[in-house]
Amino acid sequence: ENSPSKSIRICWTCPWDCSSNLLIAQLLPPPEFAFMSILVAINFFKSNSQPFPIFIIPAISFRTLEIVFTGMNPKTSVTSLPFVGSVYGRRLARLEIKTLGNLLYHFPHRYDDFRVRSKITRVQPGETVTIIGKIISIKDEYTKRGKVIQNAEIQDDTGKIGVIWFNQRYLARTIKPGETLSLSGKVDWFGRKLVMQSPDFEKVASPENIGNGLLHTGRLVPVYPETSLVSSKWLRNRISHLLAQTEMVEFLPENLLSEFDLPNIAGALSSIHFPKTPKEAELARHRFAFEELFLLHLTVFERKKAWSEVKVNWEIKIPEKEVAEFISSLPFELTFAQKRAVKELLFDLKQKKAMNRLLEGDVGTGKTVVAALGAFVVAKNGLQTAVMAPTQILANQHYNTLRNLLEPYRINVELITGDKSSASMVK
Repeated sequence: ENSPSKSIRICWTCPWDCSSNLLIAQLLPPPEFAFMSILVAINFFKSNSQPFPIFIIPAISFRTLEIVFTGMNPKTSVTSLPFVGSVYGRRLARLEIKTLGNLLYHFPHRYDDFRVRSKITRVQPGETVTIIGKIISIKDEYTKRGKVIQNAEIQDDTGKIGVIWFNQRYLARTIKPGETLSLSGKVDWFGRKLVMQSPDFEKVASPENIGNGLLHTGRLVPVYPETSLVSSKWLRNRISHLLAQTEMVEFLPENLLSEFDLPNIAGALSSIHFPKTPKEAELARHRFAFEELFLLHLTVFERKKAWSEVKVNWEIKIPEKEVAEFISSLPFELTFAQKRAVKELLFDLKQKKAMNRLLEGDVGTGKTVVAALGAFVVAKNGLQTAVMAPTQILANQHYNTLRNLLEPYRINVELITGDKSSASMVK
């Protein structure tokens, strides 16, 4: 925005260590460039008739989207967040979380569905439910084999049920009788007793005023990629706090959000971390998939723009007569697609900027002869062409094909492979 009180900057750090970062203000002013960038992303989604796959999203971890937040810089170290500090900073670095922006873009890889709430007397063995009640008692019990079980009892207005955890000694000091807890987990038999086994829990003020304030229970609970001593519960607390303190500025055009039914960035971040329904999480993932491609295409077009501004140090002239002779000498007639590709290739070679072109086709469609024609024109201008192949077998195949096509015109073709001595490569 042009307002002095607000600004927006979008950067994308290239995973292949290419040319630094991109500034949106530099990319968007040329109208034709902005239009092309947006059009590519739109056409990609329009051509994809299937729902966008959710599993693409973990790839987001390889890039950093940086947005100027209101009152908080996303490049600020994550250690500035309350209850993080240098120790957790080092642990988070193992997850490639170094800044506040990294933390917001550390997305869940799945969700535990704890939305079903039940009264104690209605629970059935095998159910995964959420129970809200008051702790009657909690204590450590030792088994004959020396293991420790935390045995608790919880009560609501319909009855009581046992709760057990294994080897969690700190719970007897953390949970006090009389406190109200929300517990989510599986109900099953433990001996002859129906209990909740190792449930997730959180303390609540009272069952009557619980509302939608639950973070770890009673909802779709996000489960994150973790590392040693950094749990999903800890990540949920920090991300929830960061979302509450941060106001995001939308950078995707409003017409794109409307056309593809995408949530804005604030809603998407909230929904991907703490969705109310699976559909809401899916829409958020869809938005970030679109965003990923959008920024990628901006990067591609920025590179293409920079490439087009590089002037070559030579001029290639097209010998029309010799090109026609070369084509007529082929033992076959070029197809319409080959003729079109040749025409475009020769047009590019004449320009004063470097050519950047991809020739695509199935096996046997005649890509090599088009490349050979390009090499023929370059050789007639006194320059060289390098043809690179991924394997020695393919290199030998190309060598034989190009030699048969070019040597009748006194164009020397040499083969260089890894098994050749350095002296033999010097020409």
